[in-house]
Amino acid sequence: MRVATHDVFADFVQKADLEFYPVGGDPAALMAYMVKNPSLMPSLQTIMEGEIGHKRAMVANMLDGFWDSCLRPGPVTDLPFVADAIIANPPSFAHVHCAQALGIPVPMMFTMPWSPTKAFPHPLANLANASDDRGWANLMSHHLVEWMTWQG
Repeated sequence: MRVATHDVFADFVQKADLEFYPVGGDPAALMAYMVKNPSLMPSLQTIMEGEIGHKRAMVANMLDGFWDSCLRPGPVTDLPFVADAIIANPPSFAHVHCAQALGIPVPMMFTMPWSPTKAFPHPLANLANASDDRGWANLMSHHLVEWMTWQG
């Protein structure tokens, strides 16, 4: 079994006797961006400092890493590899596209509701100013976050 993830998790994966495949990216930098920009729109400071371009470059590198992790030999074993399935969390971006291109299943796992629902807002949406009837706002937050994600 192969686990494709960020370099910082290499030791954790390998200690579990699983094959590690690096996909690039820095989860600390991604989280720092989210903390600095908790709403759907980045702050003016983020835009002025060019952080959006840096984030886009990191995500582009990760997208290449995700695809490579499905088809390339392992960096340690150099054994041929083709994924039979992809187990992913929603923010991993490439999972659905890789699975579709390869014709393999992609079960989704996450600790928070990620599917559009009126019961809960999207985990990345900040709905502090929503009206008393949050159902519609909760539902729309999922669609807005997805749209904003694809805008980079």
